[in-house]
Amino acid sequence: MRRSENHDRFHTRDRTRSALILALGITILFGVGDVAFASTEIIGEIRIVRGNVFTESEANQNRAFHTANVMHVTTRDHVIRGRLLFSEGEVVDNELLLATERAIRELEFVNEARIRVIRVDDRTVDIEVHTDDAWTLVPGIVFESGGGITEVGATAADTNFAGFGKKLWVEGIHNTDEGTKYAAGYTDPQVWLLYTSYAATIIAVAIALFAHF
Repeated sequence: MRRSENHDRFHTRDRTRSALILALGITILFGVGDVAFASTEIIGEIRIVRGNVFTESEANQNRAFHTANVMHVTTRDHVIRGRLLFSEGEVVDNELLLATERAIRELEFVNEARIRVIRVDDRTVDIEVHTDDAWTLVPGIVFESGGGITEVGATAADTNFAGFGKKLWVEGIHNTDEGTKYAAGYTDPQVWLLYTSYAATIIAVAIALFAHF
């Protein structure tokens, strides 16, 4: 009787050990909890799908929205591609996809950014980057009076001039003492973003590597 109990106890421990080994193998293979499954899918084509300020449905229902879309120049393809943290031919990395969405949303002329992964075959996926623009043309009126001097004028600024992601501003001010003066300015925020993009890439890669280990 004792031998039978020992035999059953031995087989119970053996089955438990086998179950634990199997569970550990599944965890490592497929990724459970904090253990991430390393993707081997390759990025095929990257497509940029650029949206206007208002959707087509909104523009069709509202004449003002339609006019705004006609006046607005959609952000150009290369501007969005300049914020991508991945390239065609690379292995898909979800951390980099999420970091890219955040990087695009940081652009003041982009209202929203979404990334879609579209399966092509067992090893290849295409990436679609969808963006919705923000309205960037801001007019202004200047009126100041004091000390017997009055200033009246108008200003206009566009932070996404012609869809290039550059800032252009103009103003015309009439001063009762000095006459009328005009001024204009042009800045390129992308020059600064070029350096921050490299920093973001390094940080995103570091996070991805840490997550995989």
